[in-house]
Amino acid sequence: ELTLQIGEWYGLTGDPARPVYANPGSVGFSRENDDRRACYLLLDFSTPPGRICFRRVWYDRSAVLALLDRDYSAFPQLKNGLERE
Repeated sequence: ELTLQIGEWYGLTGDPARPVYANPGSVGFSRENDDRRACYLLLDFSTPPGRICFRRVWYDRSAVLALLDRDYSAFPQLKNGLERE
């Protein structure tokens, strides 16, 4: 298992036999260090074969919960997960 540091750039191999799968996770369901910030991913292909960087940003959890209060019937598990944290 590879542990990546948030904000650090990592070079891609460019080897088609070794594809890169990157998943920044989902908002509200952090699995690392109780960090509640949203995680996103930057891909930079300006210099082949490219590089990747994970970033985190704060978001307004109360606004998201208020929105879900209006109609979260399609995503009840999302609202429950946000409320637990």
